[in-house]
Amino acid sequence: MEKHKSIHVEYSEDSYIISVIIIACLALVTIGAIVIVCKAIIKKVKEKKKTKIKSNDVVDELMRYKTLLDEGAITQEDYDRLKNQVLGLSESENN
Repeated sequence: MEKHKSIHVEYSEDSYIISVIIIACLALVTIGAIVIVCKAIIKKVKEKKKTKIKSNDVVDELMRYKTLLDEGAITQEDYDRLKNQVLGLSESENN
């Protein structure tokens, strides 16, 4: 049977305390980095949600105007003007 030799390193109380402080600081830096990344992810998700909601609102509004056009409640000219307003286009961009 092989006998393993153990290595014994002596630490002074000061070096032990310094090591613990360094490890604690590294942990705090790591936690801080994780928090920053999580906040960035949350911000992106919120922005994407807002864009999706806005996109759904645009589609709903365009469908409502198209229904009004189909029912004869508004003219094609009215529909084109309203559509451009909803899409944020000028008259020249649509033609």
